[in-house]
Amino acid sequence: MKETTLNPKEEFLAELQDFFQTRSVKGHLLFVDDWMELILSGKARKKWTNPTNIYFLHEKLNKLFTSCHQILKDEEHLDELVLNSKLDKNSLKNENRKLIFAPYHLQKKEQLQPFEALKTIFDKQDINNCILKLKEWLVNSLKQNYAINHADYIAPLHGHIKKLIEACWLIHERVITKNSYTEPYYPEPLLKYALTEPFLFFKEEVDDPFSMVEEFFELTNLSGYRRELQEWYFMAITDELSAKKPVDVYFIHNQYSSLIQAGFIITAKNLNYTPNIRKNDESTMGQWLLSVRDHQVKNGILALSDEAPHVLTMSERADPLAYCKQTLNLGKVRKLRFGLSEWLEASFSKNSSLHGLDVAYAFEQYLTLQKLTEAFYLVITENATNQPLPVTNTTHEA
Repeated sequence: MKETTLNPKEEFLAELQDFFQTRSVKGHLLFVDDWMELILSGKARKKWTNPTNIYFLHEKLNKLFTSCHQILKDEEHLDELVLNSKLDKNSLKNENRKLIFAPYHLQKKEQLQPFEALKTIFDKQDINNCILKLKEWLVNSLKQNYAINHADYIAPLHGHIKKLIEACWLIHERVITKNSYTEPYYPEPLLKYALTEPFLFFKEEVDDPFSMVEEFFELTNLSGYRRELQEWYFMAITDELSAKKPVDVYFIHNQYSSLIQAGFIITAKNLNYTPNIRKNDESTMGQWLLSVRDHQVKNGILALSDEAPHVLTMSERADPLAYCKQTLNLGKVRKLRFGLSEWLEASFSKNSSLHGLDVAYAFEQYLTLQKLTEAFYLVITENATNQPLPVTNTTHEA
């Protein structure tokens, strides 16, 4: 029987179809995150990042990188694919409503034309370099090497892989499945958003997203997050400066991704905060935070002003939950998520920074994250019964 020979366009589309048949776009992105965390920490946190699955995805990504690079060189078929995958701004708005995933690693122009994202990837990194670094990922993760001193080869590739997957997925949805033009049915109003996130909450966390806000503050206090954000921002905006402990930066990135997701669910459901008693010490989270604050002030570790708002306006302090709800609508959340991914990549590499990026993703984002941290801290503590310490010569309020 004579074999059917595919032309380059058909081979490219077949490669996309095969890639997204093995795992959903969300599944691929989650796996890439877990794979990177395995390389950074040397430990597999997820059972599915076993050698078989890692090798399988490595081979799939290898083929996807190669196929995308080849189709960009094929002038005969590229123009047709570019035309069929391109959308105008109004069509993109309709697509965002129809698809169950939002490509938050792509800029707006790349969402309008995903082949622009593919061109950007290969303009920044040679295909042979991509394949070589992908192999380094594979080798280090199989050996479970701790790559703290080699984050410069991890972060850029991590961003390129995610951009590649999302761009290919848009082409897949527009050219192959036509889902971009099909009216969907969502059994759960939050499904569309949840599938765009790096963290899928358990049902009890979706039912009570404030529990995730409380968990956010179990790890450090307001001044602690203020310091972590400042250090991260400085790393992201400064050339020749990268994280000494990449896994710590990745952790703080995940903390804020989780907080933003919880805040969006709170906004979408228009929820109010009702404090619950903690099981271990019979106090509310707010009471516990204030008791820790008072203990540290008493011992000279902190001043009261350290745990007070610094950047929220007086009107925002008066109703911090209203500020959170106003800030965390879907459109603004997408921008925050994109900014977080840019910060992550910039802080991992000495060869990149936020210079040249829109100010909305640099200082404005830094200010917004500081405000959100302060606002949620006030939400958690404003109903607590602990009385603040009196102002003395060694403690003072802002």
